[in-house]
Amino acid sequence: MKAHRLIVSMLGLAAITLFAAPNWAETAVPKETPLFATPKAGNDRAAQHLYPLGWSADGKFAWLTRNVEEETEDGMWTLSVLDTVSNKEVEKQEITFQYRPGEGLEKFWKKQAKTILATLAKHGVKVGPAVMDHFPLALGPKLRYRVGASLSVTAGSSEQVENAVKSCELSVTLNGTATAIWKQSYEADLPYLVSVAGCFHSPDEKFGVVVVTMLKRGWHGGPHLRSIAAMAGFRMNAE
Repeated sequence: MKAHRLIVSMLGLAAITLFAAPNWAETAVPKETPLFATPKAGNDRAAQHLYPLGWSADGKFAWLTRNVEEETEDGMWTLSVLDTVSNKEVEKQEITFQYRPGEGLEKFWKKQAKTILATLAKHGVKVGPAVMDHFPLALGPKLRYRVGASLSVTAGSSEQVENAVKSCELSVTLNGTATAIWKQSYEADLPYLVSVAGCFHSPDEKFGVVVVTMLKRGWHGGPHLRSIAAMAGFRMNAE
């Protein structure tokens, strides 16, 4: 009888532990992906911080960004979801949350996780590790998909920058076939550098997102500000 009561008690304790345990996704704080390899090197400064969140089975990719003002560490958080098949953002929410220098993402995630996860669930996105890769890529069954990216740039000039970027077009090459997936023209406040930072691909290696960054001259010279110019989606195959 005592053994029976002990087993029942242990089962009850396990049930309480199970239902009291917090959601893993709520406690697993997303990791930042640096927009360039050495953020403090040279005369550049990150004007945005990128936190990848995860993928849906049908190719939607979600991420957080924190915009940083040039003179302060305070900034605006933005939650974005991109449908990589249509290459269109299907969700974009600005989130007001005070951020102080030296604070990590933990405080923000603790307060906002439930709301963010509910939005992601609406799009079928599951939170999980996402690491930015770099081109060229070899993906798919038996590494049969060879993926590259190229950026063509038209030069221009402005009052602040002599050799600036007037327009650019991004193409992804899949097994030798190139397809343009993003283009942009700049009329004012031209960036002086636009480049491919890297790529995220889905766990099943069917979908990808190219991260394009741009560098603009700081208002007082340096530091110059690096931010995201585009998150451009593509599909690896039609299977």
